Parts: sequence; structure tokens; C-alpha cells
Amino acid sequence: GEALAARKAEAIALYDDIGILRGLSAWRWVDRVQSHAQVLILYTPASTPAPLGQALVDYVFSELIRVGSLQVIEVRVRDESPGVRDAWLRHGVVVFARWQMSRPLGVVPLPILPVRDGYTLAPWQAERQTEIEQVAAAAYRDSVEGIAVPDPQGSRAVENLRKLCADPGGWNADASLMVMDKRSSAVGYVAVLKAGHEAQIEDLAVHPSHRRRGLARVLLVRAMTIAQRQKQSAVTLSVTARNPVCALYNQLGFQPVHCGEVAIWWRDGRHMSWRE
Repeated sequence: GEALAARKAEAIALYDDIGILRGLSAWRWVDRVQSHAQVLILYTPASTPAPLGQALVDYVFSELIRVGSLQVIEVRVRDESPGVRDAWLRHGVVVFARWQMSRPLGVVPLPILPVRDGYTLAPWQAERQTEIEQVAAAAYRDSVEGIAVPDPQGSRAVENLRKLCADPGGWNADASLMVMDKRSSAVGYVAVLKAGHEAQIEDLAVHPSHRRRGLARVLLVRAMTIAQRQKQSAVTLSVTARNPVCALYNQLGFQPVHCGEVAIWWRDGRHMSWRE
């Protein structure tokens, strides 16, 4: 309501020919240049005929793609709205599941892992921030997260890291780590936040040229070990279900505690390689 009043969001209501409300949609622009549209809600009651739900989707989609600067549409999916999901799929979206995962600490022992030869672990160093941001940008571009968590300008991962490090109340400096190669260049990191009595893995990344060497596993386990020493009760994180790193999370005992779906459409079609 506040977003609509401040003209930061737009909305449309769908009525049938006798004036009964049959659907509602609201969307907003995430950025000022209007490259990223986020459909906050597109809902029709269960009693609504599917063609009306499809018509609502068609209208919203046509309104958004008319904006020349649009690059990506992000939709929060609700399966109970008749005709809506099929209509989005007809327009070429790809649906991604997003998981919130949790792993209790102090119940199952954590493995003790060596660091691969040629690499060393180090505490997060502010003077290495530029190197870390370069790793973040490269890892994001090469990941399903870059499709399912839209960032048209390619700067969100870097900006998020800067905000995290600047928040002394939330930043877990002891558990946030870097991995360095033999030239002492940062090639991976884990960024950890304090979330009450839990440690939240906000970001875990390894440069694409240094993957498949067990670096993400070592970073994550070491961060979890530090969190356990801090008397944290659990470690939590969010991830796209189709991200290969989910195999690592499963092996280390993480379990999904919440699952949602997001539908993604990129004007340049980059999402289509993930269509099932």
C-alpha cells in the first residue's frame, strides 16, 4: 500500500462483466533505469476461470515489455491462481525454486578438511576488498544465481559485499574468510552474518578458474567451525535449487526449511538455457 501511494509500484485489478473482482496484480521497478521489473503479486481466486488469469498475465507482460529499457522480469509464483502459471510459461519464463536451508551446529561433528596444496585460508581482509569484489563479479556471471537472482547492471553482488562489511552489528568478521592462491591473490571467499543465535552464510564464491578443487567446501566448513565455537546454534543460507553447490550443502547436512518459486524472463533469452 505504501509503495503504491508513493508511486513506487503499479497495480491493476481485474473485474468480470458483472463487477466482481477476479484478479489483482502489482509490480515495481527495482532500479531507476527500469531494467528490472519485479511482479510482487499476480493473484486470482480459485473460483476464477483460467482464461481470466491468463488475460491478467498477458496484460501485465505486455505492459512491461513495452518499456524499452526492460531487461528482466522477476515474478513470485503462486500455483493456486488458475491459468496464471501456464500463461507465464507461455510467455517463455523459466521457473526456479529458491531454498532457505539450515544446518544445526553441535549435533553432528564437522569434518576436518585440509586446504589443497597451493592455497591458503586467511581472515577477511579489508585491504583485499577489490580482489574479493572481482571474484564476486566473476562467480556471479558464471552461476545460475546470475539468472535466477537478477542483476541487470552486474553490480549487486559487489554492492552487497560492501554493505555487509560496513555493518559492524551484523558482520561476522571472525567467520568470514578468504582463500588465496600461491600468488597471494584472493580467489574465493565466504561472507558470514550474525543473525541472532545463528550464523547466516550470505555469500560463498570461488573464481571460476579455481573451481573443482574443494575450496568452497573448505571455506564453508571452516566458517561453520568458527560459528560453532561462537556458540551459534545453526548455520543458514539461501540458494537456487538448481545450483550445483546444493550437492555440497546436502553432503554437509543442510536441509531445506522453506521453498519458494520465482519465474524469470530475460529479454536477451539467457534464461532459456535453464529451461527444463
